[in-house]
Amino acid sequence: MTDFGKEREGVRFQHDCQLCTFLGTYKEYDLYFCDKGHSTVIARKSHEPSDYLSGMVFAVRNEIEPLRVALTRAIEKGLCDENGKPKH
Repeated sequence: MTDFGKEREGVRFQHDCQLCTFLGTYKEYDLYFCDKGHSTVIARKSHEPSDYLSGMVFAVRNEIEPLRVALTRAIEKGLCDENGKPKH
C-alpha cells in the first residue's frame, strides 16, 4: 500500500487523487471529500480504480449510506456545508 503519511493514516485502499481529504473508514469503505473543480464525496471499496461510489447529490439526499456518512464527516471537519458546498 502507498504511504499516504499521517493525514491518511488508516487508508486501506489506493486512491489516485492527492487533492482528496481522507475522512476515515466506514464499514468496508475508505471515505473522501474532494474539492477538485466541484465538490463530491467518495466511498472507495478496493484498490481497483473503478470500485467506488461517488456523488454529492446522493449524499445530500441521503440515498447512499456510505456517501451520507462521508458528507457528515466532511461537514464536521468544516470542509463543506450541508449541501456539499465547500467552505474555503
